[in-house]
Amino acid sequence: IILKSNKNLLKDLSALVKSINTGVIISPITPDQIEKISSFFVPVEKNKDQIMEERDKCIGWTEPVEPGTSEHFIYTIWRECPEVQTMVPLILWTEDYTTTIIDVRLSISRLKNICLKFKAFQFKDLLNYVLWVINELGKISNKSIKGFRLNHLVKLNDAKSQKQKGLSVTQYLTGQFEKNRPEIMQLVKDCSQACDDVIEEMVKISTLIPTATSKLFSILNTLKMPNARKEFIEGITPLSITLRNDLLSVHKELNQVDSEIYFVGGIAYDHNIYKDKPIYKDFELSWLSLVKLG
Repeated sequence: IILKSNKNLLKDLSALVKSINTGVIISPITPDQIEKISSFFVPVEKNKDQIMEERDKCIGWTEPVEPGTSEHFIYTIWRECPEVQTMVPLILWTEDYTTTIIDVRLSISRLKNICLKFKAFQFKDLLNYVLWVINELGKISNKSIKGFRLNHLVKLNDAKSQKQKGLSVTQYLTGQFEKNRPEIMQLVKDCSQACDDVIEEMVKISTLIPTATSKLFSILNTLKMPNARKEFIEGITPLSITLRNDLLSVHKELNQVDSEIYFVGGIAYDHNIYKDKPIYKDFELSWLSLVKLG
């Protein structure tokens, strides 16, 4: 039924064979057509035995097959495309990958922009003021701190006013900044929204990297096979190089973002003195270091 509604597949069989064997879609073949025929050759659990039986039958067939028929189509693909079960999913994945890698790079750019916002002077002023308020509140117990991790800010919700029921330090600070420094509160809101957006996009990154790495290993293992065809090697090698370079580039960019987040987050290590134990670095010095680093 599928072949009857896609008669050009029978007519352009040689282009289809070349597309499958090289891993590069040759005109007039389209990704949609590759997807439609995948069920003929790529097994799932329920039809695995049936497809493998058909494959063995086609490879061992010695009698003539009438050209232009469905039987000839199936027979030709099995005989001339020995790696069809590997190549069809790879071709389909490659088409999706091209779009996904663009989205991933955009997500990483947004992560970098968020880090820049957290390094803005307005944000520094906000955190210094929070630090001052915390130390003022701690004078009663003779406690003073020099810095804190950003995720500790949520603990300010636990500190409640004794004079005004239900008023937390967070709510008090928010009110003060809304009134006196609205530009700082706008920065906080922008950072919050940007973080929410990127968290959703991080799913693409966490899905793409292991999948792409797995595909790259699959390609390399196929290239190393002693019976790898010349046309396959010539067609798939550029893709494997691009894939490897993309993964290395994304890895490098994510490491840079990770370092930014780690540093802005407020934890520093002095391995000579504290070995692997984290310490809180002086808050003002942390920001001065950021300024010096640009």
